[in-house]
Amino acid sequence: MKIICDVCGTTFSETEANCPICGCAPVKPAKTVVDEGAAETRQNSAANSYARGGRFSKSNVKRNTRTRGSEGRSSNDNGRRNEEQQGNKGLIAVVIILLLAIVMVVVYIGVNVLFKDPGNGSDGGNQTNSSQQQNVGGDNQGIPCTSVQIGSKTVALDQANESVNLPILLEPQNTTDKVVYESSDPEIATVDDKGNIQPGTKQGTAIITVTCGAASDTCTVVSSVGEDPETSEPPTPDVTLPDGFVLKLKTYKDSGEITIAGDAVTSIYTETMGVKASDITWTTSDPSIATVENGKVTGVGKGYCYVTAAIGDQTATCKVICSSDGTPPSDYKISHVDVTIAVGETFNLSLKNKETGANVQGIEWQVSEEGIVSINGNKITGQTVAWSGVKVFVEYEGITYTCRIIVKPAEE
Repeated sequence: MKIICDVCGTTFSETEANCPICGCAPVKPAKTVVDEGAAETRQNSAANSYARGGRFSKSNVKRNTRTRGSEGRSSNDNGRRNEEQQGNKGLIAVVIILLLAIVMVVVYIGVNVLFKDPGNGSDGGNQTNSSQQQNVGGDNQGIPCTSVQIGSKTVALDQANESVNLPILLEPQNTTDKVVYESSDPEIATVDDKGNIQPGTKQGTAIITVTCGAASDTCTVVSSVGEDPETSEPPTPDVTLPDGFVLKLKTYKDSGEITIAGDAVTSIYTETMGVKASDITWTTSDPSIATVENGKVTGVGKGYCYVTAAIGDQTATCKVICSSDGTPPSDYKISHVDVTIAVGETFNLSLKNKETGANVQGIEWQVSEEGIVSINGNKITGQTVAWSGVKVFVEYEGITYTCRIIVKPAEE
C-alpha cells in the first residue's frame, strides 16, 4: 500500500514516516492507493489533480487558478444570460400587453364611432331630426305642402287580416312637411304612419284624414269585418211636413233602382217643398256595397243593396246596383271613361244616345275636386298635375256617368 501526501500530492510507501519531498507527515486517515499505476490514473483523471511537486508547485497553482477562474466566469456568464433572458421575457410580455390594449381601443372606436347608426345619435341623425323639428315648427327653411290628394276616395275591407295602403300625391313632391294619418273611428278601421289601413273590431264606416302641413284630404273606409253593428230603427225626425209632400227618390225611369259605375257618387233626392236632404234620415242595408249621406249614394263594392229614406211617417226605398265594369245599363254612354291629359290640354267630353249617336244637350258636368281641371260646356282642360286623377261626372235620368281624368305635367 502507498500513501498520497495531502500537502504536495507525492505518493510514497506507507512504511515511510514523512513525505520524501515536502517532509510533511501523513494526515490520518491518509489517502492510500494500491499501486503506482492506480495513483497515476487518479492524478491524470481528477478535475483538480496535481502534477508531481505538490499542489504548491507553480504549474499546479497556475492550472488551478485558471480552472477556478474559468469556472467562476462561466458560472457568472450563465447567470447573466439567465437574467438577461428573464428580463427579455418580461419586456416582451409587457409589449404584447400594450399592443393588445391598443388593438382593443382601436376596435372600440371603430365600432362605436365609424359604424354607429346615423339615426341613433350621429351627426347625420341629428341633422335629420333637427330638420324634421324645424319643418314641424314651420321653419322658413322648410318646403311647405300645398296640396294632398288621396288616390282612392273609398276603401272596402272584408277580410280580418287585410291591409290596404292608401296612395297619396303631395304637392310639391319634395315637401318637408310631415304626413299625418288619422282615423275617425279606430274600432272600425285603423291607419298607421305609412298609410296602411286595417280593419278594427267593429263593422261600419270610418273616415281617414291625411294631413300634410296646411293641406288635407279624406277617404271613406267601409269595413265588414268584426262585430255587427247594433240594429235599431232609425230615429224619426220630429218635423212637420208640408201639406201634399210626398217623399220620392230619383231612380232610373222611376223603376225604383239606380246603377252606379265603380265608386261613383249619385244623388237620389232633390229638395222638395222646402224639405232638404239633411232633414231626412238615410240608411243602407249593406255599407260594403254602397254608402249614403244626405241623399248622395257612393258605390263601394260589387253587388246590390237597399237605401232607405225616412222622414215623419214617410219612407222610401230604392235598390242600388253597383257594377264593377264601369258601364251602367242605360240608353246612353259616355264618350270617355279614363283619360290622361297634360296641363293646358283640352278634350271634349259628351254623353251620347246609344241608338242615334247624338249628344245629350243641356247637361252640366261636375268635378269631384276643384282646381284640377276646368269645365266649359263639354270642353275639359287640365289645370294642375294630379297623378291620382280627378272625376268628372254627370247625372242623367237617375244614372251617374263618370270619367276619370289624370293630369300630367305639360311637355316642354
